[in-house]
Amino acid sequence: MTGNKHWLAEFKKINEGAQIYLGDDRSHQIKGCWKVSVILFDGNIKQIYNVMYVPSITKNLISVSMITNQDFKVEFFKSNYYIKDLLDGMKTIATGIRIGGLYKLDVRPAPA
Repeated sequence: MTGNKHWLAEFKKINEGAQIYLGDDRSHQIKGCWKVSVILFDGNIKQIYNVMYVPSITKNLISVSMITNQDFKVEFFKSNYYIKDLLDGMKTIATGIRIGGLYKLDVRPAPA
């Protein structure tokens, strides 16, 4: 989920009224969704599908179940984690580090 509409490679508007609830129990309106192309740590570009556009959030958030539903495996450790591609020989495609109680994904948006 992102608050940055420019990250979305294409944009599909969602009917008004769709909401998402975050850990603080506040609701945020979902305005649309589509896919985001990201540049991984090795320079490869991958797509993350069904990324929600939620303009009221200030940080990009990713759902582990959304990643695992797209044929990726997520391995968490005390200070970092790895995302591996099940369809590409368990190749590590992304990594991240733990900051406090959250894990940060090391990616940047690919040019449209």
